[in-house]
Amino acid sequence: MKNLIELGYPRFNFEMVYETYKTFMSRNVNSMSVGGSLKLYKKSVALKAFETLVQLELVRPTDGFTAGGDVATGDSNTVASYGLIAGNTQASRCAKEFRMVQMMFEPCQVIEIIEGRNDIPTVIRKWGIGTTAAAVI
Repeated sequence: MKNLIELGYPRFNFEMVYETYKTFMSRNVNSMSVGGSLKLYKKSVALKAFETLVQLELVRPTDGFTAGGDVATGDSNTVASYGLIAGNTQASRCAKEFRMVQMMFEPCQVIEIIEGRNDIPTVIRKWGIGTTAAAVI
């Protein structure tokens, strides 16, 4: 998600995130050492993780596919009212994989988390820190 934001997409959907992830994995799976702990997760597993981020409100639905309400302006619509978790008639017209969301924290906060952990594989660390780190430093 951080990489999509850096590419100019402040709002995105699961399909965009998963494609970014698959591209990253296809570029890096050969460069990882044999026996590495990284693997490409199935789409259904990744979607469940994505939905968990929505439930935790680390990622919030935008009004891209619903009538009324805007998370960015502080409208009090709940996640359920957007139909990502509970069915909303407007949102249900669009598959959950294509419903637009936005990250509720800044890319620099992702970098802080990555830098504060020692258990993140080097290839993920480099990808997660990305171009924003250069701008911050």
